[in-house]
Amino acid sequence: DHNNPYFEFEAKVVETEQKKSRDKPGRPPKEWDPYETVFQIAASVQRDAAAIAHRKKRASCFVVVTSLDDAEEWPAERVLREYKEQQAVERRFPVLKDPKRVGPVYLDRPERVEALGYVLLMALLVYSLIERRAREALKDADEPMDLAGGPTSFRPTGRRVLERFENVLVMQTDGKRELPDNDNLPKRVLELLDLSIAAYGIESKV
Repeated sequence: DHNNPYFEFEAKVVETEQKKSRDKPGRPPKEWDPYETVFQIAASVQRDAAAIAHRKKRASCFVVVTSLDDAEEWPAERVLREYKEQQAVERRFPVLKDPKRVGPVYLDRPERVEALGYVLLMALLVYSLIERRAREALKDADEPMDLAGGPTSFRPTGRRVLERFENVLVMQTDGKRELPDNDNLPKRVLELLDLSIAAYGIESKV
């Protein structure tokens, strides 16, 4: 007996005769029978194709509960795709939950905590858009983006993109923001992001 519903087992005992070997040299005695009876188990295993196909069909069923009741606008394929793609958004939230980022923040009123939460979400949105825009631009680029420290990448993370701007120095003189004429400005990164020095509130360079 077996409990596996997906395979069929068959076994039977087979009786065979095989020649015996003698431990002692010389002529065997008259009553010596050179053959002995041996019992062996012959087994076979067959896949139950119908049972396996039925189980595969059941395992392929994925249940998604949604409040979107417009079947024409939200067919099952679209609902499932939206469900699977939500991880692209959710995987960003650990950035906000990092103890090194939120640990030093102290607010004494609930409305300030709520306001800070919205500010952080907007910052996270900008962070994600920077990463997406850089990667989309690099899809058609011939050369990868130079990252801080020397490596290059066609799919930089938002953090690696922002690292290119850490050494950019902005000067403010008489209320006017200016950018010194140096090599720290990552011009190609700005081009990939479809931005200009105006993003720094600057109209000219000195």
